Amino acid sequence: METDARTNWTHISRKTWCALLRSFAAVLALLLTSTAARGQSLDNKGTDFIFAFLPNSTGDSAVELHLTSDVSTSATVEYPVNSPTFTSTVAVNPGSVTIVSLPTSAANSWPFGTVANNAGVGCAGGGVLPD
Repeated sequence: METDARTNWTHISRKTWCALLRSFAAVLALLLTSTAARGQSLDNKGTDFIFAFLPNSTGDSAVELHLTSDVSTSATVEYPVNSPTFTSTVAVNPGSVTIVSLPTSAANSWPFGTVANNAGVGCAGGGVLPD
């Protein structure tokens, strides 16, 4: 009775078996690490932030920063970053949102088509924020 080479694994050399096992182990390790990485959650927690708002072409609008924290803390918001003309220090309580209204120039004073220096908004807190 003849056997088909596709179903008879006895003709594969030991070297080939080792290579197949190494490949299988590598694929298994890759799958396990990618699954573990997906289980991690990303967050925006920290204590010091610098960010900017895009210009609003539809006219003046409210520019607000919404802050939350896991712990009671205070946050200082400054605009522009390097030489502030606007500064506000607010209390941030856990489980609530603290809203800081910023000058509309934080979003509307950016020159079109250029990179503006010192136009970012800075936010620093003693605890972990924003969430």
